[in-house]
Amino acid sequence: MVTLGSGSMLALEGGIVRGVRRSSGGVPRSTQGGGSDSAAAAQNAATRTPGAHVRASFDRLDHPIAYGYPVSTYVFRQNFPLYDTPKKWLRMAYCTTCLDGPEDPSPVVMEWGSKDGLSFVVSGQAWGERNLIGRPAILDMPEGKGHVVAFNFNPMHRDLNRGDQRLLWNAVLNWEAILGMAGK
Repeated sequence: MVTLGSGSMLALEGGIVRGVRRSSGGVPRSTQGGGSDSAAAAQNAATRTPGAHVRASFDRLDHPIAYGYPVSTYVFRQNFPLYDTPKKWLRMAYCTTCLDGPEDPSPVVMEWGSKDGLSFVVSGQAWGERNLIGRPAILDMPEGKGHVVAFNFNPMHRDLNRGDQRLLWNAVLNWEAILGMAGK
């Protein structure tokens, strides 16, 4: 399963995978009724990237999604929810806000920010970027016999960011290689 942008809420908050906590970030339209109410709520969010090209770095350059990319690149990001690094569970819990285990960075394929000290914003504006840097941009989480690949941005946004689409194509075309990454 591959999820894009706010669609990642389905897998990460709906219980398809466990261990990922939503921390903050953009306001999905569904919680504010859409239109001007949603826009007003996004203006008050602690972290905002209202359509900006921002830097991201691969934590796992050997991952099939990273094929053909350098360690640091940039992608187009909008006001999507932010997620924390996944945690391993120490005890069973039925909510994502009560996770109590140690962080498990193994599912993080890409994180926000540059590993080589470059400016976070490439084009556009961002507010509260310190809350975003270091959080997962792409997660690959094994689940059952498959994987959930969750993008914290939309590489297909209005067909304007063609460089980002390659990340999605890497996920789709190399699905067998991703399945072979279980436990890595």
